[in-house]
Amino acid sequence: MPEDAAWHQDPPWRQDLDALNALLQASRPRGPSRAQIAALIEAEAPGAVPAAARARIAERLARILAQATDRG
Repeated sequence: MPEDAAWHQDPPWRQDLDALNALLQASRPRGPSRAQIAALIEAEAPGAVPAAARARIAERLARILAQATDRG
């Protein structure tokens, strides 16, 4: 029956919703931010690594993680 076929099709807005979801997912950061990484370093070893060094390490790790995410 034609009515049954129409019943099982996705509504017309479904493709728009899927496209919007894909756009939102693509715009999300792929990994932790530099600030999050620096905070994790500080949490693991409070006071052991100076703030400037934490920032440099966090920058390098964020770059490495971004490259790994792009490849995988």
